[in-house]
Amino acid sequence: MKNSTKLFMILILGLYLIGCSLPLKPAPFIPQRCTMPAGVACIDQSAKASGSLDVVMQNGMGNPISNVILNIGGVCEPKGVTIDINKNQKFTCKIPAGISDSKYESGIQMTYIDQNGQSKSLQGKIVGKYD
Repeated sequence: MKNSTKLFMILILGLYLIGCSLPLKPAPFIPQRCTMPAGVACIDQSAKASGSLDVVMQNGMGNPISNVILNIGGVCEPKGVTIDINKNQKFTCKIPAGISDSKYESGIQMTYIDQNGQSKSLQGKIVGKYD
């Protein structure tokens, strides 16, 4: 055999051995997504396999909103807070425990009092994976 053929065979064997050492089932790619109606944004989220979800919501409505209650599989803490214009509020929610790298998905309900004193409700959806 020529040297170039031997080198090629060694290269192929090396790539095969590297491929054999990789995990058989890599963790699936699960995009994190949080959708809410215009005026409110989910700007960050993190779910723990132990059953805790941290979500950061931003008020982009142009007016402060008060008595904000976020519900994602149950009432999140803190509840009854005020979120000023263009400010963020972190909420911690209890969700079902899961396995690391597995998917979680839930509906979101946010209730609040607007600048005119009227009670409002918004619905959205959150999808992500457990850390």
